Amino acid sequence: MSLTFFITGANRGLGLACAQVALSEGDQVVAGVRDPRSSEALKKLKSEYGAKLTLVAYDASEKSAKQAAEETAKAVAHVDVLMNVAGISPAPANALLEEVDLQKCREAYEVNVLGPLVTTRAFLPLLKKSSNPRVIHFTSGLASLAGKSEGGFYAYGVSKRSEEHTSELQSHHD
Repeated sequence: MSLTFFITGANRGLGLACAQVALSEGDQVVAGVRDPRSSEALKKLKSEYGAKLTLVAYDASEKSAKQAAEETAKAVAHVDVLMNVAGISPAPANALLEEVDLQKCREAYEVNVLGPLVTTRAFLPLLKKSSNPRVIHFTSGLASLAGKSEGGFYAYGVSKRSEEHTSELQSHHD
Protein backbone atom coordinates (compact mmCIF):
# COMPACT_ATOMS: atom_id res chain seq x y z
CA MET A 1 0.00 0.00 0.00
CA SER A 2 1.37 3.37 -1.04
CA LEU A 3 1.58 6.09 1.62
CA THR A 4 1.62 9.87 1.37
CA PHE A 5 4.30 11.65 3.41
CA PHE A 6 4.87 15.28 4.33
CA ILE A 7 8.50 15.62 5.45
CA THR A 8 9.92 18.82 6.94
CA GLY A 9 13.60 19.54 6.45
CA ALA A 10 13.65 17.21 3.44
CA ASN A 11 16.47 19.02 1.67
CA ARG A 12 19.32 17.37 3.59
CA GLY A 13 20.31 14.95 6.35
CA LEU A 14 17.64 12.74 7.89
CA GLY A 15 14.79 14.50 6.09
CA LEU A 16 16.37 13.89 2.69
CA ALA A 17 17.15 10.27 3.60
CA CYS A 18 13.51 9.70 4.65
CA ALA A 19 12.29 11.22 1.38
CA GLN A 20 14.66 9.00 -0.64
CA VAL A 21 13.52 5.83 1.15
CA ALA A 22 9.81 6.68 0.85
CA LEU A 23 10.16 7.45 -2.86
CA SER A 24 12.16 4.27 -3.49
CA GLU A 25 9.30 2.32 -1.85
CA GLY A 26 6.80 3.86 -4.27
CA ASP A 27 5.29 6.34 -1.82
CA GLN A 28 4.17 9.91 -2.52
CA VAL A 29 6.34 12.56 -0.83
CA VAL A 30 5.67 16.23 -0.23
CA ALA A 31 8.97 17.80 0.81
CA GLY A 32 8.77 20.88 3.02
CA VAL A 33 11.90 23.01 2.65
CA ARG A 34 12.80 26.69 3.09
CA ASP A 35 13.67 27.21 -0.57
CA PRO A 36 12.43 24.44 -2.85
CA ARG A 37 14.57 25.77 -5.73
CA SER A 38 17.89 25.60 -3.90
CA SER A 39 18.31 21.89 -3.16
CA GLU A 40 20.27 20.06 -5.83
CA ALA A 41 19.51 16.71 -4.16
CA LEU A 42 15.75 17.36 -4.33
CA LYS A 43 16.03 18.53 -7.95
CA LYS A 44 17.73 15.22 -8.77
CA LEU A 45 15.00 13.25 -6.94
CA LYS A 46 12.32 15.28 -8.74
CA SER A 47 13.83 14.40 -12.12
CA GLU A 48 13.93 10.73 -11.11
CA TYR A 49 10.50 10.41 -9.45
CA GLY A 50 8.51 13.17 -11.17
CA ALA A 51 4.96 13.57 -9.84
CA LYS A 52 5.71 11.30 -6.84
CA LEU A 53 7.66 14.22 -5.31
CA THR A 54 6.17 17.65 -4.63
CA LEU A 55 8.30 20.49 -3.27
CA VAL A 56 6.64 22.99 -0.93
CA ALA A 57 8.06 26.08 0.77
CA TYR A 58 8.15 25.62 4.55
CA ASP A 59 10.12 27.27 7.36
CA ALA A 60 8.48 26.01 10.62
CA SER A 61 6.62 29.25 11.34
CA GLU A 62 2.87 29.18 11.92
CA LYS A 63 2.13 31.15 8.74
CA SER A 64 4.45 28.97 6.67
CA ALA A 65 3.00 25.73 8.08
CA LYS A 66 -0.52 26.86 7.15
CA GLN A 67 0.60 27.81 3.64
CA ALA A 68 2.46 24.50 3.26
CA ALA A 69 -0.66 22.59 4.30
CA GLU A 70 -2.73 24.53 1.76
CA GLU A 71 -0.21 23.81 -1.01
CA THR A 72 -0.03 20.16 0.01
CA ALA A 73 -3.84 19.89 -0.13
CA LYS A 74 -3.68 21.02 -3.77
CA ALA A 75 -1.23 18.20 -4.56
CA VAL A 76 -2.57 15.27 -2.48
CA ALA A 77 -5.90 14.18 -1.00
CA HIS A 78 -4.49 13.29 2.43
CA VAL A 79 -1.29 12.81 4.43
CA ASP A 80 -0.65 9.42 6.02
CA VAL A 81 2.65 10.27 7.69
CA LEU A 82 3.79 13.69 8.89
CA MET A 83 7.51 13.64 9.64
CA ASN A 84 8.72 16.64 11.65
CA VAL A 85 12.43 16.42 10.92
CA ALA A 86 13.46 20.08 10.48
CA GLY A 87 15.61 21.60 13.18
CA ILE A 88 18.26 24.22 13.69
CA SER A 89 21.36 24.43 15.86
CA PRO A 90 22.58 28.01 16.22
CA ALA A 91 26.25 28.75 15.70
CA PRO A 92 28.69 28.62 17.27
CA ALA A 93 27.82 25.10 18.38
CA ASN A 94 30.77 24.93 20.77
CA ALA A 95 29.96 28.19 22.62
CA LEU A 96 30.57 28.11 26.35
CA LEU A 97 27.41 28.35 28.44
CA GLU A 98 28.17 31.93 29.46
CA GLU A 99 28.60 32.86 25.77
CA VAL A 100 25.34 31.36 24.48
CA ASP A 101 23.26 33.92 22.57
CA LEU A 102 19.80 33.77 24.18
CA GLN A 103 18.10 35.27 21.11
CA LYS A 104 19.49 32.40 19.02
CA CYS A 105 18.19 30.01 21.68
CA ARG A 106 14.73 31.56 21.32
CA GLU A 107 14.93 31.09 17.55
CA ALA A 108 15.94 27.44 18.01
CA TYR A 109 13.00 26.96 20.38
CA GLU A 110 10.61 28.46 17.81
CA VAL A 111 11.81 26.06 15.11
CA ASN A 112 12.58 22.92 17.11
CA VAL A 113 9.73 22.96 19.65
CA LEU A 114 6.94 25.13 18.31
CA GLY A 115 7.62 24.22 14.65
CA PRO A 116 6.42 20.61 15.01
CA LEU A 117 3.42 21.79 17.03
CA VAL A 118 2.21 24.37 14.51
CA THR A 119 2.98 22.04 11.62
CA THR A 120 1.04 19.15 13.11
CA ARG A 121 -1.87 21.46 13.83
CA ALA A 122 -1.82 22.88 10.28
CA PHE A 123 -1.74 19.38 8.76
CA LEU A 124 -4.42 17.93 11.03
CA PRO A 125 -7.20 18.21 8.39
CA LEU A 126 -5.05 16.28 5.87
CA LEU A 127 -4.07 13.71 8.50
CA LYS A 128 -7.71 13.16 9.47
CA LYS A 129 -8.43 12.18 5.84
CA SER A 130 -6.02 9.24 6.19
CA SER A 131 -7.26 5.84 7.34
CA ASN A 132 -4.16 5.43 9.54
CA PRO A 133 -2.50 8.80 10.22
CA ARG A 134 0.87 9.02 11.94
CA VAL A 135 3.01 11.88 13.19
CA ILE A 136 6.70 11.35 13.81
CA HIS A 137 8.89 13.91 15.60
CA PHE A 138 12.63 13.56 15.05
CA THR A 139 15.48 14.35 17.38
CA SER A 140 19.06 13.12 17.55
CA GLY A 141 21.71 11.90 19.96
CA LEU A 142 23.29 15.33 19.61
CA ALA A 143 20.37 16.72 21.60
CA SER A 144 20.74 14.20 24.42
CA LEU A 145 21.20 15.88 27.76
CA ALA A 146 21.89 12.61 29.57
CA GLY A 147 24.71 11.67 27.21
CA LYS A 148 26.46 15.05 27.33
CA SER A 149 29.97 14.87 28.75
CA GLU A 150 30.92 18.40 27.79
CA GLY A 151 29.31 21.70 26.78
CA GLY A 152 28.09 22.86 23.41
CA PHE A 153 24.92 22.63 21.37
CA TYR A 154 22.98 24.17 24.27
CA ALA A 155 20.15 25.69 22.22
CA TYR A 156 19.75 22.56 20.14
CA GLY A 157 19.99 20.24 23.13
CA VAL A 158 17.40 22.04 25.20
CA SER A 159 14.97 22.58 22.33
CA LYS A 160 15.22 19.20 20.62
CA ARG A 161 16.02 17.03 23.61
CA SER A 162 15.89 13.30 23.07
CA GLU A 163 14.50 10.81 25.52
CA GLU A 164 16.06 7.51 26.43
CA HIS A 165 12.74 5.76 25.78
CA THR A 166 10.09 5.69 23.08
CA SER A 167 6.37 6.08 23.33
CA GLU A 168 3.49 5.24 21.06
CA LEU A 169 1.75 8.01 19.20
CA GLN A 170 -2.00 7.88 19.16
CA SER A 171 -4.19 9.58 16.62
CA HIS A 172 -7.25 11.33 17.92
CA HIS A 173 -10.18 11.83 15.60
CA ASP A 174 -13.06 14.18 16.29
